[in-house]
Amino acid sequence: MSTAQLARGERLNEEAQAELAAARDQVQQNTDRLHDVSTRMTDITERRVNGTTASNDAAEYAALQGDATLLQKMLVAAKQAEALAGEKIHGAFVFWTDAKAKHDREQAEARFKALQEQAKQIEAVFIQSLGAVGRAGQAIGISTMGSAYPKSNAIRQVFDLNMIPTEEA
Repeated sequence: MSTAQLARGERLNEEAQAELAAARDQVQQNTDRLHDVSTRMTDITERRVNGTTASNDAAEYAALQGDATLLQKMLVAAKQAEALAGEKIHGAFVFWTDAKAKHDREQAEARFKALQEQAKQIEAVFIQSLGAVGRAGQAIGISTMGSAYPKSNAIRQVFDLNMIPTEEA
């Protein structure tokens, strides 16, 4: 389950990244267009101030004002989309982080269970071997298991002192 959630978190992030890229492109396009309209309006204003206006300047200026108003609204909408995509990226990251933690926990639990099972199998072989050592000891007059097979320091540390063995042990 956690692998599917992890993949979903990655997919959500990729989708949010794509949305963010598209929103940023739209912000840039609208900004560029608004700059172009503003430049054209400034040119018309300069011609009017210099007394060199063309006959269609007034109509073009009015049209450019309408364009500028619309582009401003489009720019605001694009910036809102950009902010929303940023929030989605954050949400996807939180989702992925949670899924990753669950995935890692499940992996650790699976490894623990596998190692437990391996230790049980080794223990069964060890107990059989100890039984054989004990019976062989009885055959030669050794009456106790402790005499036939004294506990090693490593076994004593694990079971008597409840210590986790080191890798070298």
